[in-house]
Amino acid sequence: MYVSGFYAALKDASEVSNGNLSDGYTDLLKYSSYLGTDHNRVLAVKDFITSANGILGQWNDTNWERIRRNNEFLADADVQGKHLDPEFLKLRKAETRFIRAFLYYRIIKTHGGVIIRVADERVDDQREQHKARASEEDSWKFVMQEFEEIAEILPEKWEKDEDQGRVTKGAAYAMLAKCALYAKNYDKAIEAGKKVEELEKAGIYGLMNNYNDVFTQKFNKELIIAVYFKKPEYAHEFDRKYVPSGDKTS
Repeated sequence: MYVSGFYAALKDASEVSNGNLSDGYTDLLKYSSYLGTDHNRVLAVKDFITSANGILGQWNDTNWERIRRNNEFLADADVQGKHLDPEFLKLRKAETRFIRAFLYYRIIKTHGGVIIRVADERVDDQREQHKARASEEDSWKFVMQEFEEIAEILPEKWEKDEDQGRVTKGAAYAMLAKCALYAKNYDKAIEAGKKVEELEKAGIYGLMNNYNDVFTQKFNKELIIAVYFKKPEYAHEFDRKYVPSGDKTS
């Protein structure tokens, strides 16, 4: 359950859950008249988008708090989880490393080099409060190495329905390819992309015949990283903030 809570980072990053869909800043998407969206304030409020909020607000307390909690889990897992099945614990640690790398990816792509706080035996404390930022190059190297190592541990797919939405080998390779593009490491991007293609050839992934089915059929093969919402327990705000008020929603 504790590791499952880390997945909130993917939910928030999906953007449909919080009304901050970045396509709304472009002409790709027309948002509704609901005044709660950031997009309606961009032109009306001076300095609304800064390095700390709006679409650039990745360098914030929430993401660093999540990274700290990831580190705490990884530092304590082998000791506190010694009674657990080793394979089970290995997978939970890989999932946690994925989430942590994903959070770093989100920060690096908008702010460049980051303070790399990782833990094997202990978590950074007040002694490292002035730890320097790594270069952007070294930051991408760290994240890419994490995804590359994680990909060797995570399963190609999860068999049980209740496990759908957990990250997989393909998700790690897809993120590796994306990070490599940002890092301008095109050979690594191609290599990771081919790993995903191999999974497609193995029947793990595939295009849907009907594009609409990508959004209406759960657990379909076109999804690599998915966030599953369930009304009313796990809801999003897309209909309220982006669908015209006269449209029928489900």
